[in-house]
Amino acid sequence: MATSQLAAVAEWRGDTEAAVTHYRAAAAIFDELDNRVEMERCLVMVAKVAIARGDHVTARSLLAECLALAQSTGQRLGMARVLRVLSRLADVEDDVQGSVLASAAAVALAEEMGEPVASGRIEQVLARARDRLGEGRTALQWSRGRELDPVEIARLILDGRREQGPLPVPAVAEVPHPVLTAREQEIAGLLTRGLSNRAIADELVISPATVARHIANIMEKLGFTSRSQIALWAVEHNLGSA
Repeated sequence: MATSQLAAVAEWRGDTEAAVTHYRAAAAIFDELDNRVEMERCLVMVAKVAIARGDHVTARSLLAECLALAQSTGQRLGMARVLRVLSRLADVEDDVQGSVLASAAAVALAEEMGEPVASGRIEQVLARARDRLGEGRTALQWSRGRELDPVEIARLILDGRREQGPLPVPAVAEVPHPVLTAREQEIAGLLTRGLSNRAIADELVISPATVARHIANIMEKLGFTSRSQIALWAVEHNLGSA
């Protein structure tokens, strides 16, 4: 549509006023056409501009609407868009934990769809988190972001539930390295990067099924029930991969 294209051009030129005007006009047209996918895409962009302007109230309201639209269409790409912008909102509101969770969930969705990931932005989020939370807790939150329901993460940030304190860190066993085989230790280390089974398989040149079997063995040996517990254990035992 010409209106949304005008909005994109205006945004590229740095003319945020024109971009917002065109995106809102396009969203209104898509609303009349009952095209909720494109409506959500336009409103997400308006929310992104609102964050840049420091208007967090407007951004939060728009992102709540976008979340509902993404849920109603069941489109994972739309959900990933919402989470990426929610990560920005959490970041500027000093919710480091929420920013990591939202980014991790967005990356997991993108990987499922075979979509490219903005690695530069992700590295910025993780670098800030490591400074504030430490390596172990950052690895934990990244893994949890990949595991938790994306909708729950979105609502966590929209509701401002970070004020209740950080999410609890699951207990990790005091188990020495030799309990795991060399390959299992290697995979545990790769989990600190929040990699999917497919990504780990590609890196180690093995099958995803083999990776899944190793992870199941690690959980059984360490008495864990989630990948995030393995990731935290690996960091605490200096198995994290660079």
